[in-house]
This record gives sequence, structure tokens and C-alpha cells, in this order.
Amino acid sequence: SDAADADGAADGAPATDRTLATLDLTMRDEKIVLPLAPALGLYLDRPYFEPYNNQLKDQPKATPEAERRQPLGWDEGVVFDEVEAFKRESIWGHIFATEERDHEFLQYVNTADLRPAEYTPIDQAEEDAKWAAIRAEKAAAE
Repeated sequence: SDAADADGAADGAPATDRTLATLDLTMRDEKIVLPLAPALGLYLDRPYFEPYNNQLKDQPKATPEAERRQPLGWDEGVVFDEVEAFKRESIWGHIFATEERDHEFLQYVNTADLRPAEYTPIDQAEEDAKWAAIRAEKAAAE
């Protein structure tokens, strides 16, 4: 294992230079492998109800149950303000405090380009044939 320098770099290059170089690589046509990002900060920012609401609009209101259904959403009003306050105070506060203490995401970003990995392209025709055979086997069993 290589010893890291003061900014967390294991190869001696400043972390900022390596991060910019990695970002440059992502803009090319070449495949790059990024390791699994830390879970800190991964959360559902807001539920997405648009497909449900669109489906609701398209359905006839012929039954009492259908008439009771209301569109869903947290994009406005008191609920929106409460959700935003909760995110700012509880979720983001926790994320920032944890990152400041542990530096998990910083370590991930600063070393993402140092992890060697091989990329093997998938033969799409072979993959399609494999799944077609699985579907056919399943259909025959039913």
C-alpha cells in the first residue's frame, strides 16, 4: 500500500490535479471504472409522483374510491416547507457533519482514479440469446 501525502494523495500528485484529470477522463469515449461511492449522502431527495398523478387524471371517476383519490405531491405548501426544513436541518446537517469528521467522500474522490480495474465489454448478441433462452425455459415451465 502506498503512503498517502498530506492531502490524501498516494501518488504524490496534488488531489486537485488528479481530480481534474479524472473529470477530464469522464468526458472521453473510453470506458472508465469508478468504485462504489460511499453511501453518505445517498437518499431519496423527493418522491416522484408524476406518473401516478398522470394515470389518475386519465382514469374515469366512476367509483367512490376513484373519486377519493387525490394527486400526490410535496412540491408546494406547508408540507413542502416542512420537508425542506427537515432536509436542511436533519439530513444535510448529518451529511456535512459526518463528511467533515470522516472525509469519506473526499477520500473516494481523491482516490477513484487510482484503483485499477479491467473492463470487459459485453457481447450483446450473446447476452440477448442467454436471456431469450431463460424466458423460453420459464414460459415452457408455466
